[in-house]
Amino acid sequence: MVRKFRFEKEGVQGLHEALVDEDPKMRQMAAIFLGQTAEAMHATGLIESLHDRDKQVRACAVEGLVAIGSGAVPALIDAVQDDWWVVRYRAAEALGKIGDERALKSLENALCDEKDHVRYMAAKGLGIFARQSSVDPLARRLEDDNEYVRKRAAISLGGIGDERARALLDARLQEETHPDVREAIAGALERTAPPGSP
Repeated sequence: MVRKFRFEKEGVQGLHEALVDEDPKMRQMAAIFLGQTAEAMHATGLIESLHDRDKQVRACAVEGLVAIGSGAVPALIDAVQDDWWVVRYRAAEALGKIGDERALKSLENALCDEKDHVRYMAAKGLGIFARQSSVDPLARRLEDDNEYVRKRAAISLGGIGDERARALLDARLQEETHPDVREAIAGALERTAPPGSP
């Protein structure tokens, strides 16, 4: 459970100003503290921080958005369509960690993103949800050009583990040539094997 912190109005204003401070450490801490308010009204400022030039600031913004939780979901759903792939990647990451059902369709759509990093993170997020409705979109990523995306899709399908997911994984195992992906598929099949199977 995220601990909610209460800040005076002036303190919150100061945190928002610190989001654009010259010092990246200040921007990082501001993002974390704004998240700890757990108030949806601060999600917009944190979404802007997903555009920060500093990678660690962007990571702290994700942390803050996850701390806000469901209240940040609408803004994150919009951010999954941002022009910059880094923002789409981070938004998909946050949506997966928050686990709000409203994000499912956006993450499934993000599986078709032009950038492999975004497809990877969407597949990872859908694995956290582990919904049967995601089996077909994830299965299509078993043929992705990027082996990391294929591997993550296999792991997520293994987390869903229903009969259809197993059948799709089994079929892909016959065709997959990359050793790491084959290992991921085999591991997913092993984890979802029915009790008593050889």
